Amino acid sequence: MPVKLKLIPPAAQKPDFPIGSRWFKSLAGLLIPGFGWGYFTGMSFDAPAFWIIAVVLPFIVWLTAIWLRMMIYLPALIQANAWNKRREELLLSEVRRGRRALQILHSTFITAHSEPEQTNISSVGVLTQNKQILHMQPSWHGNNSYRLSRLPIQSGMTRDDLIQQIFNRLVAGIARHLK
Repeated sequence: MPVKLKLIPPAAQKPDFPIGSRWFKSLAGLLIPGFGWGYFTGMSFDAPAFWIIAVVLPFIVWLTAIWLRMMIYLPALIQANAWNKRREELLLSEVRRGRRALQILHSTFITAHSEPEQTNISSVGVLTQNKQILHMQPSWHGNNSYRLSRLPIQSGMTRDDLIQQIFNRLVAGIARHLK
């Protein structure tokens, strides 16, 4: 089963973190009108009402605005992180599923280098020796046409017997690995 990683939805974009310099500018923007209102109404600097109107009230409004901004930012961040985590898990599971589809339990092959009695020497070892084994052979039909390679046939063996012997060798090799 093919795995299509392009069908996985893109990662969620995380919301921008509130910029601190903007918040301090907004605090200054709230404090300046508060001081101005208290000063132009004629309140004395010693009066507690002046400090409540000039500092405490703007500070409470500022903290409330920060709290509301965080109540909007944090759920969006949590949702984006959860989406990205689920996406990563899905991507990882799809990659694992694709790898499982590509896992090979056993592989075997029979080449012209393979001999029926050859069990302890690998074909790769014989191939690396670079030994020439292609030579002219008559066809299985006994015609005068020649072939450069074919599976070796023993005397008195038919093609069906050869195919049955090859199939038995392949199944025996697979059976050893499936035990």
